[in-house]
Amino acid sequence: MSELIGCGVKVIRPESTQFSMKGKRVLIIEDKGGIGDMLTLAVVVAQFKKIKECTTIVRCKGDSNGPRAELLRHCAGIDEVVTMADMSNLVFDCAIDVSEDCARGEMAEIPSVTSCRAELFCRALHLQLPDSLSPFINLSAVEVLNAVEVLESKGINCIDFKYVALGTRSAELYKDWKVEYWEQLRGLLKEHEIPYISFGDEVDETELGIVTTAALLRYASCVVSVDTLWLHLAGALGVPAIGMFGPSGAYSRIKPYPKAWGLQANLGCSPCWRNCIIPCQLDPHTLDKSYCMSEILPGEVFTAIKMAIAEEEE
Repeated sequence: MSELIGCGVKVIRPESTQFSMKGKRVLIIEDKGGIGDMLTLAVVVAQFKKIKECTTIVRCKGDSNGPRAELLRHCAGIDEVVTMADMSNLVFDCAIDVSEDCARGEMAEIPSVTSCRAELFCRALHLQLPDSLSPFINLSAVEVLNAVEVLESKGINCIDFKYVALGTRSAELYKDWKVEYWEQLRGLLKEHEIPYISFGDEVDETELGIVTTAALLRYASCVVSVDTLWLHLAGALGVPAIGMFGPSGAYSRIKPYPKAWGLQANLGCSPCWRNCIIPCQLDPHTLDKSYCMSEILPGEVFTAIKMAIAEEEE
């Protein structure tokens, strides 16, 4: 925490954030986390800006036109987004590096992780997280129109009815649900004439871009996902979400999204908080699978979908 960066301004310790930052340009660094981490950081930065009355700059991983930076630029409370490549000409008054705080906070709580990532970021910055989050991704009229056109190309008229969004893939295979279970769930949705879109199968979000994908999810009646990006996008949009959890814990991941449901595998060892280099103790032959994820059945997920839709329509 003592090295000099950017314009020769010292990186300050989080506990030093008690002094006045009113009117200052504050650089907050989180250049290790994924897009989900960026979304949980975004709401914390908004709170930080409100309390400290400062200009907020977030430095993230990737390049200036990458999905992390693009999405952060659409989040309320963030004034500027940069990456390492932008540092040479960046002007700021002080910097706070929270890149390790989220991971350290989770490691300290294992195996009973109850703090969500937003709480861990808040703790690092000595802030109080609100009980629940309001939608905080801002979308322009053009971006919303682009999403409507994509939906119409899939035969979905979002003016008349909504659809179920299925986030079928994770960047971390050990969190994934069985391919055949996704097929069975799609069969149940077809049988009950509930329209759906499978992201990662029918729609390639990498081609659409992260912002158009977010705009698409705005029209979903609910989002079904494993513990990955889709859950956090839905939470940031205020869209009902159903998350499936095995190796990771539902409670910490869906809190404090007000419209999120968590389906946790019913095994004594779940959650174990294993990662992509630690084998599952019940299925140690491959690093890519977690036995507990097969305990969550398509019928249970479909029941949760019906409940989420019914609750939203009340």
